[in-house]
Amino acid sequence: MKTLALASLHPTQMTHGERQIRQKVDAYHALNKHDLEMAIAEKPIAVVLGPQGKAYVIDHHHVTCALLRIDVERAPFVLVADLSSLPASEFWLTLENRSWT
Repeated sequence: MKTLALASLHPTQMTHGERQIRQKVDAYHALNKHDLEMAIAEKPIAVVLGPQGKAYVIDHHHVTCALLRIDVERAPFVLVADLSSLPASEFWLTLENRSWT
């Protein structure tokens, strides 16, 4: 399974639920290494490529934030669309039209 660096991801939501992120962090901390790896593998991060080839998270924002907080550097992902050829304004309009923001 392909992975990407979590620190390289860009959000598509202005805000997220801090309570949900803390709950995920606590749940991840309670897992042993094997179970944590399985939990991460079960929820690949949905990504679209945007201008300049940057990766944007369109689903599992809370998971991504929680994994970063527990110092996970890489996670599996699913590439939903490659919109890297679009200018920024068209990229964001496309995300909005597809309910990805």
